[in-house]
Amino acid sequence: MPAITVIPPRHVELVASSGSKSPRGRASHPEHHWTFQRTRRSRTHIVVAGRMSLFDSGDGAALLHLLHAGVTCAAVLGLKLYRSSRQRSAAAAPKQAPADEQLQAAREELAAKEEQLRQLRQLVAQQRFTQEQSEELSELRGRLKSAQEELLSAGQRCREASERMARTA
Repeated sequence: MPAITVIPPRHVELVASSGSKSPRGRASHPEHHWTFQRTRRSRTHIVVAGRMSLFDSGDGAALLHLLHAGVTCAAVLGLKLYRSSRQRSAAAAPKQAPADEQLQAAREELAAKEEQLRQLRQLVAQQRFTQEQSEELSELRGRLKSAQEELLSAGQRCREASERMARTA
């Protein structure tokens, strides 16, 4: 990828030979030698020969140009990244299944739900049975307790009757 350098317009004068059809030109600067070369893809390479201090005291405009170019490049790169990520996410999104596949999936889901319902009904029936058994058991315990009380009272009456008979005899 070619190197791109932003050159402030006041520093560069493009001097090209008017009769030449060559895509080469030269730019001159008071302190530096600049060479512009056009490639086959019409991109410009800027080669700097010599030493250059980027910012002198009067280079506020150059700084502004560099800042503007940097912001523009960042915006373009950000837009390209955003668009490419949206295209990738759209391509990665699952496509809608045909109607037959959706119908088959719905049938499988229905069968699974019916099985769950059958299991729940069976569980409820078992719980009812155990609840009925529990109620019946508590009823039987109550009857047993009342029968025991009756037996105790009958035993007490029997003892009292035995004692009366023993006194009278």
